[in-house]
Amino acid sequence: MKAKFYHLICVIAILMHGTGCTTTYRADTIITKVNIINVETGAVLESQDLSIVENRIYKILSHSENINYKAEKIIDGSGKYIIPGLWDMHVHLFDDGRPNLWKLKLMTTYGVTGVREMYILPNEQVDTLKLWNSEINNNQKFIPRIGAMGTLVDGSNPIFKSVDTVITVESAREFTIKLKNRGVDFVKTYDHISKEVFDALVDEAAKQDMYVAGHIPKSVSIEYASRAGMKSIEHLTGLNLACSQNEDDIRTHYLSSNFNTIRLDIESSTDFLNSFDSNKLEQVISTLSENGTWMVPTLVVLKNWMNAETTVDLEKKYDLNYIPEAEYNEWQMMRDFKDYVPVEYQKSIIPLYHQQQNMLLKMHQGNVPILAGTDVGVPYIFPGLSLIEELKEMVASGLTNLEALQTATLNPSIYLNRTDELGTINEGKLADFVILLANPLEDINNLNTICATSINGNVYDKEKLNILLEEVLDLVKERN
Repeated sequence: MKAKFYHLICVIAILMHGTGCTTTYRADTIITKVNIINVETGAVLESQDLSIVENRIYKILSHSENINYKAEKIIDGSGKYIIPGLWDMHVHLFDDGRPNLWKLKLMTTYGVTGVREMYILPNEQVDTLKLWNSEINNNQKFIPRIGAMGTLVDGSNPIFKSVDTVITVESAREFTIKLKNRGVDFVKTYDHISKEVFDALVDEAAKQDMYVAGHIPKSVSIEYASRAGMKSIEHLTGLNLACSQNEDDIRTHYLSSNFNTIRLDIESSTDFLNSFDSNKLEQVISTLSENGTWMVPTLVVLKNWMNAETTVDLEKKYDLNYIPEAEYNEWQMMRDFKDYVPVEYQKSIIPLYHQQQNMLLKMHQGNVPILAGTDVGVPYIFPGLSLIEELKEMVASGLTNLEALQTATLNPSIYLNRTDELGTINEGKLADFVILLANPLEDINNLNTICATSINGNVYDKEKLNILLEEVLDLVKERN
């Protein structure tokens, strides 16, 4: 693909040529005198000129007054910073079978240029996301790329009654093959899958050039899932249990309950805190690192559930005009929890969240790869903004600003096997990036200073992003 790209460059004569002491560059878009952040090293290349031809970064040159630029659009990047586009690696884009285009448009205004869809039905929903990706590539839609899509599957007595279930090894293999034939990228496991079915899903997924990601089923340990070949673990599921001295007794409680693992972690908070074993954590970290198992902590979800902040306080953070009424009504689940569970109880589980942050830091230090994800679609997760909050929580956990930023830029490109196109600001890569007014390596809060987002070479400045926000409001009104 790169060879074809550079051949095209030559054919259309986007060439450098000298005229005396002046050099002329032609491109579609040129950003001048901008500071480029290298998310691999943390270095900052100051006062660079970045040019875009079609949907790729063509040239990156140190700014010189002796360069003359010819382009349809020239953007003054003086004093600004470019980072790769942000990726939210855990989202849900469908409600009641309906696609939520408003979520994606809202995300772009916060610098999100790609997502991983975690629960898609293997029907027309697959075709919808494929169509959207095609429209992005053809510059017909300005929304984040869909980097991968998975389908959720549970076992007997599923937590969500409408999901697909697999009970036997044979049905697990048939289900995985069906997903492959429909163009689904991975199988998302849930809480009530049996050990035998889990093994079959992982094995068949590998045969079909797919993978397994999701919750750790209650029937297996986090280390077992890692050794079996599970690619990524969501929400730190299974971690508290794996690090408890009372793992066997608590697992018995888990297996007898129909609640999901996050709810059970909250209920068992005191047990986990009192029975935490640092040696077991080191063992888990060693296993995860050895097998290259990714962790997607979704800290913003855990924090919302585990702190004593009221839903009234949570809502003060967000402009609820951008949330459809149906979505807001679904948030009632957390409002009920916050309203009816005593504050004293909620305060008692705050230390568990801090312990999870500490475990995340130790995993990072132990070379366990980490991805940023928010679980867009669950209560009190605001598309786009919550991803920035997720990175702030990682910094609060002890990661550096650069390390947190890598979980939403460089690391997704590695996970998706797309480092040739995404993840860094380099010549020949897709022009998916964010322009900021201030350096996020100095303060992660500077991710809130977005002045432009680029997807597939289309650069939307603040004015265009504001117009996009008006489109989001229109879409929300339509849903209401």
